[in-house]
Amino acid sequence: MRFLSGLRVPGGSHHTMELSYGLEYRLVKPNGIDREFIGKVLDMFSGASISVLLVSVSMEEVAVAHIRRFGRELLGTIPIQGGGKEGEDSLDRFRRSLRNALTQVKQWVQVRRPTHIVVVGNHMTLSIARDVINDELNKLGISIIYHEQGEGGLAGIYEFERVGVDVLKKLNISLGQEYVDEVFSRLGMNNGLVAVGIDEVRKALEFGAVETMIVLDETYKERGGGEMKDLMGMVLRTRANLVIIPSSTEGGEKLRSIGGIAALLRFPISSQP
Repeated sequence: MRFLSGLRVPGGSHHTMELSYGLEYRLVKPNGIDREFIGKVLDMFSGASISVLLVSVSMEEVAVAHIRRFGRELLGTIPIQGGGKEGEDSLDRFRRSLRNALTQVKQWVQVRRPTHIVVVGNHMTLSIARDVINDELNKLGISIIYHEQGEGGLAGIYEFERVGVDVLKKLNISLGQEYVDEVFSRLGMNNGLVAVGIDEVRKALEFGAVETMIVLDETYKERGGGEMKDLMGMVLRTRANLVIIPSSTEGGEKLRSIGGIAALLRFPISSQP
């Protein structure tokens, strides 16, 4: 993105423009462009094109989700069929059914075009499934990452949100689960180093106490007018960090339960006037 001169839009505080990749746009504002704000937005979206197709395998089913920097979408589950051919043992039956399930996975790859495939499941299941998965998915030319955990299938999708943070960090993807966990940890310790709700977060920002403000994406959209704009301005002025949590994730559900916005604090503000 380049900041040039020439394009003028009607007066007002909020404008929506449809932009196309590869074209050059010019943005002019009478009072200049807030380059620090633009820089923060670009930092947030710098890895937005990176995405993961999460394939969670158990002996009963294959569950698939598409993970991007700002959210997780569950695509579906495919049962591992129990019936087999005559003379076929249970492991051969599993591998054959898994190969059939991967046909649907390959279709999702073609539609979603992920940059990486992450395959999760328990040690035993992955040891049985790995050869079949490599044979079917390696031909797609997409990097495959294996991650062992306790569960596969649909339960494994949700487990990966909790335990797969390090895998996603290496790919420059964060669903923000670790920030939400830290909010609840500090609430449990009652150490005063967390603010919950818009009023508490605003007060903490006024005192310059906010290290990281954490907002649910739907809360940001619903309150995207003056109230959220004011908070965003305070975040920039106090050089706090901003994390937006996808509502579709487990972390998003937890954050919604406490109002959709919270902040991790540098110091307590309860004793402040």
